[in-house]
Amino acid sequence: MAAGIGNPAGFVPIFDGGNPRIIPGAANTNISGGALVTASGVTGVVSSGANSFVTADIKFVTDASGTQFTGIALADTASGSTLAVATRVSALVLADGTVTAGFPVETAGVNAVRDVTTGSVARTNYPVGRALTTATSGTYCLVDFGRV
Repeated sequence: MAAGIGNPAGFVPIFDGGNPRIIPGAANTNISGGALVTASGVTGVVSSGANSFVTADIKFVTDASGTQFTGIALADTASGSTLAVATRVSALVLADGTVTAGFPVETAGVNAVRDVTTGSVARTNYPVGRALTTATSGTYCLVDFGRV
């Protein structure tokens, strides 16, 4: 659906721990299932009361990286439509560099993951999950998102 997707098969969940964590929001652009997304919106859309909140207040865009990562899009979603995003799930995703089973992984803004870069203080080196299988760049791995 949208350019830059990680897994051409879309969102491929393997485990959800019996309790997946799903956040609804609005797609701010066309988003493919399986894309790594981040929340991005305008300031001041909610007040102090829950009655001011509507699902469309949360806007999602693709190519999440580092500390911006929110979750994985569950399905192909057109811009402006409601999108479900999994924040705690184990899913098959594309590797962008080495991924080592048992190690924490990060995103790099390309809808893929890699081992967390060590020895750097860059803000992008933020773990988003833990690899359950090993992969090389351009292949797929199973990542437990929401656990580091």
